[in-house]
Amino acid sequence: YLRGRDAGRELWLSLDDMTRHILMFGTTGAGKTEALLGYVLGQLGYGKGLIYSDGKAQNDVAAAIVSLA
Repeated sequence: YLRGRDAGRELWLSLDDMTRHILMFGTTGAGKTEALLGYVLGQLGYGKGLIYSDGKAQNDVAAAIVSLA
C-alpha cells in the first residue's frame, strides 16, 4: 500500500515496524478502522502497548480496542 495503490495483497508489519509511529489516512470506507484494529491485535499479541488518539472522539473504535484487550 503506497500512495493509494492497493495490490490486493495483505500488508504485514514486522515487530520492528510495529514499534514505530504510524499514520493511517484514507477516504471514507477505505478500511482505516479495520487496519487499525488489526494493528492493535498484533501489538497486544506481542504483549506490547499502544496509545490511541481519535480527533473525532468516536467511542465505538475505542470500545473495540478495549474489547480486544
